[in-house]
Amino acid sequence: MRAARFLHKTFVVFLIFLLGFSNCAVFNRNNTPLIVKVEENLVPEDTGKKIIAAPLFIPLGLVAGILDLLIVHPIIRIPDAFNDTVSLLWTPRGNGYVTNMGFLPISIVLTPIVFSLDLLARSSFDINGNVDRSRIESNPVPKKTVYEALESGDRATILALLKIPVHNWPPELSQKVIERFRTDPEIVHLSLVRMAESLSTKDASKYDSYLITFLNQDKEVDRALGRYFVKSGSLAGTSAIVSILASEKVSKETEDIYIRTVLHADKANPVVDLINLYFKIADKKRKIVYEFENRISHIYANNQAKEYESGFISLLNKDPVLDEILLNYYVRIKSSIGSEAMIKLLVSGQLPKVSLKNYISAILQIGKEKDVQIILERFPAIGK
Repeated sequence: MRAARFLHKTFVVFLIFLLGFSNCAVFNRNNTPLIVKVEENLVPEDTGKKIIAAPLFIPLGLVAGILDLLIVHPIIRIPDAFNDTVSLLWTPRGNGYVTNMGFLPISIVLTPIVFSLDLLARSSFDINGNVDRSRIESNPVPKKTVYEALESGDRATILALLKIPVHNWPPELSQKVIERFRTDPEIVHLSLVRMAESLSTKDASKYDSYLITFLNQDKEVDRALGRYFVKSGSLAGTSAIVSILASEKVSKETEDIYIRTVLHADKANPVVDLINLYFKIADKKRKIVYEFENRISHIYANNQAKEYESGFISLLNKDPVLDEILLNYYVRIKSSIGSEAMIKLLVSGQLPKVSLKNYISAILQIGKEKDVQIILERFPAIGK
C-alpha cells in the first residue's frame, strides 16, 4: 500500500516537473550555443572514444550549460525584452497628448519591472519562437527544392518552406513565388514578409515600386514593409504611405504603423507632408504633434539631427505648438540654417506678435553673429 502511494506521489511530482519545464529554454539547442560548441568540437562520434573523452567533455559541458543558462542566453534575449517593453509601455496608442503624458510616470516606474520579468521569462522558457535565427540560417533550405516546387506549382511544398524560419532567400526568389501564386493570399502574405525581411539596403530602389503595390492589404505585410522602408530610408515607400494616409482609407492600426514608418525612415519631405496632412484634421493634430515631438527627441539623441535641418524649415510658423518643438530643435543643434529661416520670417513681418518673443529668443540662443546683429538692430531694447 505504501509502495503504491510512493509510486503515485512520484508520478505526480514527475508530471508537475514535466509540465513545468517541458518548455524550458535549455531544452532548445538553439538557446545553448556553448553546449553546442562543446558537442561539435569535443564529443567524438565513436562510442569508445566518447567514453575515453567523457572526463573532459562532461565537466566542460556542465560549465558551458551553466554559462548558457545564466549569461549567454539572457544576453541574447535582451533585445527581445527591450522591444517588448518599448511596445507595451512606450509605444503611443493614439490616446491623445494629455493621456499619454499622464501615463508617462507609470511607464517610467514599470519599465525596469516589465523588462526584468520579460527577460526572465524569455531566458527561462522557449516562448514566442524564442530561437537564435543566425544558427537556423546556417542550414538553409536547399534552393533547388524551392525552385522545383515553384516550377511544378507545388503549393503544399512552397507553403511548408515559407513557414520554416529561414530568412536568407534572395528577394528575386520570393518575388517569383508571389507571381506564381498571385491569387493565393497565404503564400503571397508569407512571401512578402520574407522578401521585406531579406532585402538589404543595397536593394532599396530595385524593389520599392513593386512592394508599394502591396501596401494597405494586410497589417502584417504592412509591418514588414514598414520595417524595410525604415531600414532602407525609402523615399518612394514613405511618400506612397503618405498618399495612402491622405486617402483616409486605412484602419486605425494601419494608420499607426504608417505614421511610425514615415517618422522613422529619415526622410524629411514625407514627414513634412505627413504633418501638413494631419494638421488639417483637428482630431488628429495632437496625435501627430506628440509623435513628431518624440521623433525629434530621438533623432537628436542619436546624432541624426542635421539630416532634418533644412527639411523642416517649411514647417515654421504653421502652429504655436509645432513652433515650440522646432525652435527647441534648432536651438539644440545650433542650426545656422534654422536661424537664417527664422530671421527671414521675422524681417518679413509674417510672424504673429505672440511668436516674436520665442523666435527672438531662439535666434539669440543659436548665436549666429549676423542674425544676432539683425535682432539687436531691429529691437535695440534687447541689447540694453
